[in-house]
Amino acid sequence: MLSDSTTGGRISFGPFSLWPTDRTLKRGDEPIRLGERAFDVLLALIGQPGVIMSKAMLTSKVWRREWLDDSNLRVAVAAIRKALEDRDCTYILNVPGQGYCFSGTVSLTRWSPGQTTGKMTQAPWLNDWSQLPVTVLGRSADTNAIFDLLETARLVTIVGTAGVGKSTVALTIAKAVRSSEKVRLVDLSEMQDTGEVAERLANALGAPQKTNDFTGWLHNFRGTENIFVVLDNCDHVAYGAALYAEQLLRNQPGIRILATGREPLKTRTETVYRLDGLAWLSHSATPPAVELFIDRVRAMYPEALSHGQLVARAHDICRRLDGNPLAIELAANRIASLGIDGLSNHLHNRFDILTLGYRTAPARHQSLEAAYQWGHCILSKEERCFFIHLAHLPLQFTLAMAASLTDHNLQAASLLLARMVDKSLLTACNKDGECHYSLPETVRAFCWRQLRHAEPSAHFPPTDRLPRLDPSSIAKAATRQDVSYEIVAAE
Repeated sequence: MLSDSTTGGRISFGPFSLWPTDRTLKRGDEPIRLGERAFDVLLALIGQPGVIMSKAMLTSKVWRREWLDDSNLRVAVAAIRKALEDRDCTYILNVPGQGYCFSGTVSLTRWSPGQTTGKMTQAPWLNDWSQLPVTVLGRSADTNAIFDLLETARLVTIVGTAGVGKSTVALTIAKAVRSSEKVRLVDLSEMQDTGEVAERLANALGAPQKTNDFTGWLHNFRGTENIFVVLDNCDHVAYGAALYAEQLLRNQPGIRILATGREPLKTRTETVYRLDGLAWLSHSATPPAVELFIDRVRAMYPEALSHGQLVARAHDICRRLDGNPLAIELAANRIASLGIDGLSNHLHNRFDILTLGYRTAPARHQSLEAAYQWGHCILSKEERCFFIHLAHLPLQFTLAMAASLTDHNLQAASLLLARMVDKSLLTACNKDGECHYSLPETVRAFCWRQLRHAEPSAHFPPTDRLPRLDPSSIAKAATRQDVSYEIVAAE
């Protein structure tokens, strides 16, 4: 039987309620039969919504063994989906090549024993400076720009793709202002609904221990102190973060808020700062992406290669990784086992090799794929299907091309593309009066990976509608500094 932090109380989602201690699942008042192993798998997944759990993790947690035939886990998941009538994978997501996760888009309410209103059992708040690296490379221009924005804007959101360093930059800024303002670091990465956001934020701002109505407490919160709040990792609870940020700004003139996420909060008073990858090309000094790569290789393997050997290959590796700091650090971790040439040669399989994250890092930063899946799993089914098929398009494409490929009218395709840009999955630029879109190389590689494992029903573009890309032109394009090699591998 599974022993987990989710045991005790009740968990509600959609029309369902789960009692871990009583091992009971109900739809409304009607009990639902679920086998012991299937119940334990559901309990494990719902305990970490939005977090991918591999077969090995579930085997160890549920069956208490190291190896298990794949069919056992598939049978358990099938039983869960049948019990939840989850034909559209609303609750349980299958992440190809990785495992399963309970969807991060589903609102969960946790009730401790005896409660009549749903709330978190505990609400610790984060004020841990230890997660900030001693040296932060290549971000001085970004931090200075954000400081300038904060001079006039009371809410600034740092937006960027997975692993680009949003939290690192936010912590760097918070550390710099803590001598003049009371700083509160509020990590929302594990929050699942608006009520949990209210509790975490209220506790950070000093709500009394016996507070029950955290929403009411925040509404009535007044103070004279200058407070600098970092709302970190707002992705899964963007609505709650936006709601309470606006409320605090209205009621507390001395408060400033710095938020991070893959998309803006979209409040009336928000100023957005888009954080790009580290620069990997420079005609003078060593660019920061290359400097980070060499720094991490030297820290772990001091005698690995000469400086000249590292620099010669690091530019290309960092370019292919879009200057993404997380990807660069994960790549540096593979030098000992692959060597610099082996690493470069295997980057077309980046999601298979960039897996050795720091032991103390969050689960979503343990591998490159986990980082991208953490955001991918909160997309709607329509958004996921539309997004992964963009990999079929050329290096730069237009609205009309995306609409034609995906069987959407221009209005629907325009809205979906706007959402992808908002969520830092696409880049957009104006060219000759028309908006052109492109996928960063690692994002394109992620789309191809998802397509290879997608259900047959997800392959909606007819074969004769796929772009006819000339192989010779693709090969030439892939040698340019600004283009992905991934297309060649995918084709």
